[in-house]
Amino acid sequence: MAHLLHFVVGFALLLHVLFWGVGAAMLTMPRPWRRFWPVVVAPLGFALQSAVVWAGAHFELPGTNSYAGVSEILPLALLGFGLRRFRLRAACTDFARFGLVWLAVAGSLAALILPLAFASKGLTSVSLGSCDVADYAGGARVLMEFARGSREGFIGLTEVVRVLSADNYFEYWLRLNHFTPAALIALNGSVLDCAPYELASLTGMVLLAGSLPLVFWMARAVVGYSGGVSLIIALLYGCSPITWYAVAHVALGQLLAAQAIALLTWAGIALWRGRLSWRRGAQFAGVLLAGYWLVLGSYNFILVLCLVPAVAFAGGLTLWHGDWSRFCRWGVVLLAPLTACAGLFFGRVSGLVERFTLLRAYDFGWPVPILSPEGWLGLVSGPSLEAWPFGLRWLLTALVGGLFVWALARATRLRRPGAWTVVAITAPVMAGYAYLELRGISLGTNASYDAYKLLAVFYPLLLPAFCWWVTLRRSRRLVEWLGVVGVLGVVVFLNVVAVGVFVWRMASPPLRVDRELRQVAKIEDMADVKSINLLLPDMWSRLWANSFLLRKPHYFPTHTYEARRNTPLRGEWNLESGLIAWE
Repeated sequence: MAHLLHFVVGFALLLHVLFWGVGAAMLTMPRPWRRFWPVVVAPLGFALQSAVVWAGAHFELPGTNSYAGVSEILPLALLGFGLRRFRLRAACTDFARFGLVWLAVAGSLAALILPLAFASKGLTSVSLGSCDVADYAGGARVLMEFARGSREGFIGLTEVVRVLSADNYFEYWLRLNHFTPAALIALNGSVLDCAPYELASLTGMVLLAGSLPLVFWMARAVVGYSGGVSLIIALLYGCSPITWYAVAHVALGQLLAAQAIALLTWAGIALWRGRLSWRRGAQFAGVLLAGYWLVLGSYNFILVLCLVPAVAFAGGLTLWHGDWSRFCRWGVVLLAPLTACAGLFFGRVSGLVERFTLLRAYDFGWPVPILSPEGWLGLVSGPSLEAWPFGLRWLLTALVGGLFVWALARATRLRRPGAWTVVAITAPVMAGYAYLELRGISLGTNASYDAYKLLAVFYPLLLPAFCWWVTLRRSRRLVEWLGVVGVLGVVVFLNVVAVGVFVWRMASPPLRVDRELRQVAKIEDMADVKSINLLLPDMWSRLWANSFLLRKPHYFPTHTYEARRNTPLRGEWNLESGLIAWE
């Protein structure tokens, strides 16, 4: 039986994020699109919450538990300024204009929460294989309960936690690891009175559901679809196995980076399409600043790729028309907020080189099946993203791939402007995807994992582009119209089937924070236990025990994760299989 508590907390989390973003969206949306501010509420809410936690850490405040309540004044003040600009009635009208999109958000979130509600009576976190959620929970607890200068327990255990220039656990989260996901769990956990393990999985679900308005906007404003088609694509994004795979493995950084890239790409393309001036560029400064910060705070190494679609779009048109002065001015306008962002969040920029060093040193991830064109649309058979049996797989590939090429050729012949946008979005990203897949095959590494991540962070743009074949419905031939509708029905149906398998699998997850694992937290209150050797046999249990025991020094016999190095076992007590004993 599904339990209502998960839905109550999940929707409370979504509403809290929207509360943080609504005023910022009203104030930062560029003038020509000002009445469409609701589409950027969620990403701006995430960005603002993250920035507040960053400021709290650098002001040496003792964790979000000490200032989360007071910080609510900031979004409230922004909302007041926003309503002063728009007036309440106009703001409500703007919000209601996207009523169906918000209904899709609510439906998507409910569907995402359902398996979690079946999996556990109480709030908890689950995973289908990745242990990243335990890592995020450890970072969230650091940001919730400790000040930057804290060195008690595990926080300052230099020999264990040192990673390159970061010699304490707090600094590791500020400079090198995915700061924003942990910051969101921390701030919202303090406000909702939830521990990190209770909120981590729900945060991933809110990240996916909250991105649907932005995907709608990418389809509508970037690719140029009608409102109805854009809504269908947003719904498809919310029930795609590509995105559910990220939620099932609690890939919070990936979900945040996807929103950031969508924001930056829309801003870059919109700037190019209009009259380019410094004043117009200043109108996009807020959106660009939020996008850059979301990238730096989540997947800071994606910074070098986040503008690829926008640069491909503008660069291709520049090569065609030869207006290089315009391209240079556009580039300066687009990158100026990045300079400001780098100054505000210098720690994330200065840690970039070290982050790339870590990526080269370790073969992160696991093998992910290669996706052919039908897989790019989410037409896979299950939660591991495995393809359908051979015959059906290549039939679907021929169908969607052939329709895409046909639609693109027709649009090119008719000189429809959206055709170049689709090419600029898809060609460079999918070239990178192919390269990583080939690299993984040739070297025998987990580069297919990197290929999936590349596809996923650009997916809010790629999915609308991959659906370009829906433009064939504009033909006056009834057969073509019926064919497009039929193929769309097949795509939606098979995505829903794959998500149904996800729901079934996540309702009985292989990894879950159960009651026995939570009991480890009681050890932290035992005064006679001064230090611990974590001898737990599996990665999942070790990482969660680490997050539950941050106030105690503890040591690992094997390398567990970044900032959890294997060292000589100097603990006075051993923790093994849920039992603690004197060494």
